[in-house]
Parts: sequence; structure tokens; C-alpha cells
Amino acid sequence: MSIRTDVGSSESSFIFPSAAKVSVAPAYNAGRKFRIVLEYDPEARAYPAVCPELPGCVSAVDTEEEAKRNIKEAIELYLAP
Repeated sequence: MSIRTDVGSSESSFIFPSAAKVSVAPAYNAGRKFRIVLEYDPEARAYPAVCPELPGCVSAVDTEEEAKRNIKEAIELYLAP
């Protein structure tokens, strides 16, 4: 799975490679893109990340990089059979 982040935007996309390369992503998810929303919450002092297409697929951590790693893992676990 790769991450594409648009500069200046709080939205990113995860792109699942073919199922042969990633054992976690089933074949029906190959090449599928998932939008994530990532923004800093000053009140919580955290970076919540949400995948709107997958209800309940969220992460909230202290750094932006950690949020990207965690939401990627959350998407993989959400889609795991």
C-alpha cells in the first residue's frame, strides 16, 4: 500500500497494490483508493485521522507521521478477512 499526500491539503489517499504484493489486502481491494482526513486538533493536542469510506476507521495520535502510519494499519485491519 502506498500513501499519496497532496501538498497543502489535509486529505491523503492510500492506494492498495495488487493482492500478490500485500497479503493483508484481498484481491477485491487491489488498486482501490481510500480517502483520509487528517487535521490537527488543538484542543486534544492530537492528529485525528479518519477514513470516511470505512465507518469507524479512525486513529488519533501525537504526530502527523504517526497518524498516517496508524490509519494505514487501521484500513488494512478493517479490510482483512
